[in-house]
Amino acid sequence: MVNYTSTNYGHFRKKWKNLVITNFNQPILKIKRRKIRKNKKKNFLKKAIFYKKLKPLVKCPTRMHNTKIKLGRGFSIQEIKKSMIKLKTATSYGISIDKRRKKSNILESNNIIRLNKLYNLYTKVKE
Repeated sequence: MVNYTSTNYGHFRKKWKNLVITNFNQPILKIKRRKIRKNKKKNFLKKAIFYKKLKPLVKCPTRMHNTKIKLGRGFSIQEIKKSMIKLKTATSYGISIDKRRKKSNILESNNIIRLNKLYNLYTKVKE
């Protein structure tokens, strides 16, 4: 009876219990996510009215594209002054300013209305 020894079976993967992923907390996480979404929606105006800066409406140059209206780089200083907002407060409210813009465009009245809406919204939230 030569070579009559038992073959050793390796006892590997001893820490398999740490690799098992369970989802017993799934319903609780669902409720938690819903609450977070609700709070985000509720506090949207309180935290910041706009995540991006407010930009003016501008018409494109040249004859080919001058029917298109797009968002510009920033409001002109004249538009901000006409809407009775100080320049320092405008930047703190998230209103972008373009100091190079001098010529007032056709959409100047629309831009002033947009500025006033934002300013009124911001003052309401502050109160």
